[in-house]
Amino acid sequence: MPAGIRYFDLDRDYQIGTQLGAGSAPGRHALLDFPGVLRAGDARLLASRLAQRASAGSASATWRTAELNPDIVPGSIVRMPGRTGPWRVESWELDAHGVAMELSQIPAALAREMAADPGEALQQPDLIGGSTILAAVELPPASPSEATRQIHAAVSSDAVGWTGAALYGEQDGNLVPAGHAQRPRSTVGRLLGALPPSPALLLERGAEIEVAIPADLPLGSVAAEALAAGANRALIGDEVVQFVEAVRLDAGHWRLRGLLRGRGGTERAAGKGHDAGSLFVLLDDTLVPIDLSRMAPASDMTLAAIGLLDDEPVMAKLANVQGSVRPLSPVHLRRRSLADGGCAFSWTRRISGAWDWPDMPAAQVGNTAQQYQIGIGPAAAPVSGWLVETAQVELPAPMLAQLRGQYAGQTLWLREVGGAAPSDPVQLMIL
Repeated sequence: MPAGIRYFDLDRDYQIGTQLGAGSAPGRHALLDFPGVLRAGDARLLASRLAQRASAGSASATWRTAELNPDIVPGSIVRMPGRTGPWRVESWELDAHGVAMELSQIPAALAREMAADPGEALQQPDLIGGSTILAAVELPPASPSEATRQIHAAVSSDAVGWTGAALYGEQDGNLVPAGHAQRPRSTVGRLLGALPPSPALLLERGAEIEVAIPADLPLGSVAAEALAAGANRALIGDEVVQFVEAVRLDAGHWRLRGLLRGRGGTERAAGKGHDAGSLFVLLDDTLVPIDLSRMAPASDMTLAAIGLLDDEPVMAKLANVQGSVRPLSPVHLRRRSLADGGCAFSWTRRISGAWDWPDMPAAQVGNTAQQYQIGIGPAAAPVSGWLVETAQVELPAPMLAQLRGQYAGQTLWLREVGGAAPSDPVQLMIL
């Protein structure tokens, strides 16, 4: 007979519990698997009664009588002359000598209410799931050697019980599998106020912005020196911003102060500023890289996410399009006059991915080939232009006079070309 019982414990979140009967010796015991829910005390009481019955049932007797009583059947409780306590009829047989009954002894007093310790359970809260929040972002290259597009999904939810979502890319009107997002969630939110334009040159210690993110997700503060190592990076619209201080104002409501704008070559977006409601994504290791092996990313690329509680796919347009392959616009523009009355321009090239300031800078690994477009008119549809292979261009007086005669009032600009996408244009002069 079993000396204990195994059951589902009500006080331990329905985990399996074990109770031995009172008086059971230490060691290995046979257990009865009870397919039900009990409290620890009830389980121990049941195990103790099983043990008592097993112990008492080992005493048996045979009683023979000449009287046939139809009320005495197997299971009936009887008493025998000269014996103490009740006995249970296990079986009976009628033969030529009368009725022979096989009896087993019943414990005189079964165990009553008993105390027992259910033990401790490492219970997890029952978390409620929620709908998916999705942002699609293209990140600047992490090093000069990176030449492929760095497209990531920032997947989150306002519910702490959110468990993940399948990711897809839209290709020719179809959803192509592109990965899977799991917890922890990304920090995705919106600006609560407008962020004004910035020249993106120095750390703006007095600049601040308020953002709304899922209520349980944190933001942290860092020393200003940590910004040089890439700490506290966030994407706001198409601009990469770093912040020094994060102050929690309310659940899901934060104020970010001490902004370093236009990071990763996004100074053009910093110069435009951002409206209230603009996308905010914390750039950390919760972002999910998108598998581009089955799709050709386009400038208007859209990602989709489908979570357990999403009735429809959650769609998101790509932010900072071509930010990982677009070269940086030239800087340190210089103009000088030529002897014939014309002018010459020179500039400095920047290499994508060289974001840090090492004490001992090494030779850059990026593409060494240079090609620049000199254009006239709108950058999206120039009316004229030509290419140069070095970081300078000369406009002799006759050429300058011809350009001014043909394109008076138009903008003469410069941008780097030759890669997967051109850089943002830089104005040279107004003709």
